[in-house]
Amino acid sequence: MGKVAEHKVEAERLGAITDRLLQKMNPEGFIEFQLRQAVSDAVRDLGKERAMKIILEAAE
Repeated sequence: MGKVAEHKVEAERLGAITDRLLQKMNPEGFIEFQLRQAVSDAVRDLGKERAMKIILEAAE
């Protein structure tokens, strides 16, 4: 495994640990954080219009 892959695996592991700590400290805030992150990722990957369409359909 190369250095970049090793760093990616380590970052993912640390991210998972951080997520678990945040969830235990503030479950409601953690859920809001995850939702905001998911929306940000969708906007980045799909574009704002497509992401908003999907979100609005899911909310109905």
